[in-house]
Amino acid sequence: MKITEKRHHRAEMTPEAKALRELRLDKGLSIREVCKQLDKSEGFLRHIETGRRDFPRKMVLETILKVYEATYKMFRHRVTAVMEAESKVGAKEELKGLIDQLTEDKVAVVMSVVKGLLG
Repeated sequence: MKITEKRHHRAEMTPEAKALRELRLDKGLSIREVCKQLDKSEGFLRHIETGRRDFPRKMVLETILKVYEATYKMFRHRVTAVMEAESKVGAKEELKGLIDQLTEDKVAVVMSVVKGLLG
């Protein structure tokens, strides 16, 4: 039985996809160069990086990582870094949205608290 990854009409770029893309760009590799070495179509990697295709199984991922001269451990470390960066940005965006809902008096209170935290 052949197992294939699903394609999606709606792209959802996961932290894994972002990490994989960052590793490729860090090496200065184009999608075309990587896919030529993998003997895959450019759409294969492009769809993985944009979330239009399920993230590859570990065996396929390790083959891609070899082209990037990266280990699975390096990849997982990058995924963690992407997730941490996203959570920081997410929290800041959430805070901005909450502040927009406050009255001017409450904004002044939040301002004084933040200034106190900054020292």
